[in-house]
Amino acid sequence: DEVPGVAAKCARTLWSDRKFTDFKILCGGKATPCHRAVLAGASPVFAKMLESGMVEGTCRQVKLQEAPKDVQAMLRFMYTGVFR
Repeated sequence: DEVPGVAAKCARTLWSDRKFTDFKILCGGKATPCHRAVLAGASPVFAKMLESGMVEGTCRQVKLQEAPKDVQAMLRFMYTGVFR
């Protein structure tokens, strides 16, 4: 049986603590540490990028040109389900 909210709580903890990260998102001169499993689980685009052997997957980082506040909002949503 599943315990409601356990996975969501774990993802929120990963976002707040930033322990055991294995990927970086580069944007606006800042590197945000992330977890590949969370990115791939939340986004089919990240999943394909990370599993296909693309340079971003092998180098374990991607540079995004979007506005930094938008990238942070996207990541917060992927980890917490909260959109601000």
